[in-house]
Amino acid sequence: MKYYLLFTICFAISIQSVSQEIYGSKDVKKQKIDVVYDYSCLEFDDDYGTNKTITTLGDLTRDIQDGIMDINGGKFSVNDQMELGDYLLENFKKEFTINNNGYQHKKLTRILKDLVSRLANPKGIKYKIHYVEDSEMGLFTIVGGHIFMPSGFYEFLETDSEIAVVLSHEIAHNELGHTSKYFEKLFIAKNMGIPFEIAEFLISVEEGLLTSFDQKQEAAADLFGIDIVYPTGYSKCSSIKLWERMSKEEGDSNAIENLLRSHPYGKVRATCLENHLENNYNYNCNF
Repeated sequence: MKYYLLFTICFAISIQSVSQEIYGSKDVKKQKIDVVYDYSCLEFDDDYGTNKTITTLGDLTRDIQDGIMDINGGKFSVNDQMELGDYLLENFKKEFTINNNGYQHKKLTRILKDLVSRLANPKGIKYKIHYVEDSEMGLFTIVGGHIFMPSGFYEFLETDSEIAVVLSHEIAHNELGHTSKYFEKLFIAKNMGIPFEIAEFLISVEEGLLTSFDQKQEAAADLFGIDIVYPTGYSKCSSIKLWERMSKEEGDSNAIENLLRSHPYGKVRATCLENHLENNYNYNCNF
């Protein structure tokens, strides 16, 4: 009887430990912040210097835009972002079939909550995941912490670790301020007296022409994301396996095509993540 009681106590302690690890506690392990993001990995053989050009011009453009935003008071508060996100969500509900009642949504919510609990310096965004019945749409996030997981992409992901990798990437876009940039530009245009329709058109043209400038931001989201995943129980190397698998559908790297891409090639992203784990965590993924 006493052995049974001892087993029951140990089991209860284990369950409590797992529960704290998943749902958050004072002792939950946080992301490492003393890391170095190295973007030289974005360069690949025969890119003819395009990636260095993209990175340099992209940084210059963002610095200029940030300076203009600071002068014109274009920064959105977290509350502003969440209010705008809630408003946009209502429009998405009219266009897409969102199913937040199934087991898929429960799993996604559990993983999302675990990842958010790992943020070392959270902005205070209240994240919400939405399961969308769509076989073609890609995973994406909007301002205010709303993340949309399409059914087709959900089925493509093979493990909870791969789900954690892609969700952490979307969290990173919010935490790094990438999702609010578009709306901050609209806000500045309004302050400058530019009509909304004209501002929206000009910003869309700019983003279309300079789409490759987003590659560094995508890489930053990958690296920030893996920093969130690292202290969890999910596989650290699943991100590399995932991007290598996805790269099989991309074909060979091409310098000209690279100038038109908003995201780095999958092989490049895998290399960046592998280097990041080795250089900042001394962690090797040997497959």
